[in-house]
Amino acid sequence: MKLLAILVGFFVLFMAPLRASAALQFRFGPSAGSDAIDASVAPGSGPHFLDLTFIEVGSPVNEMLGFYDVGLLRSQPGLTLLRAERPDNFVFTDAGAYLQTFVQAPDRLLVGGGIGSGPPVNVMTGAKAARVYYTIDPSTAPGVYRITIDPITTAFNYLDPNCSMCYPPPASDDGVILVTPEPSGLALVALGGVLAIRRRRTPPALE
Repeated sequence: MKLLAILVGFFVLFMAPLRASAALQFRFGPSAGSDAIDASVAPGSGPHFLDLTFIEVGSPVNEMLGFYDVGLLRSQPGLTLLRAERPDNFVFTDAGAYLQTFVQAPDRLLVGGGIGSGPPVNVMTGAKAARVYYTIDPSTAPGVYRITIDPITTAFNYLDPNCSMCYPPPASDDGVILVTPEPSGLALVALGGVLAIRRRRTPPALE
């Protein structure tokens, strides 16, 4: 019996941290990395979107995900958050699954997805949580703008009782948006430069 108790204690002390290393995280857009550009957008060019994707890190387990809330923030004015919609490859496939918006403002969104009446889900990397729409205001200065995850309002609900307390708070890969002038605007700038050079090189007319 003592040997059995020792073995159980060993499992609890040394195997539990391995299980705790598993986690769900989010990635925005097609590019991985906190500084990787996900989209290049011109000011005033209309609505655009980035997909928010689940990433499973650590030791893979069946999370039995029941629902999640995710808070989205913009990094600075000039980028306006519009809405979140259900994407293709949505993490919940049951007919009763839902994606709901709780807070909708230019600088923040709070959305939640759930299984409805369906079974809990084993989340695989690449399953999507939301399609987030945004615009770049016409007067926005060129530069890098971000859509970030708010850790305070973001949470996962696991229906596996062994996982409900062992996951760390979700980390995320920001949505990185490079704001650039329109190509036509760049062409006009280049043409103006060429004309200015030619004007300086043209000798004055003889009287």
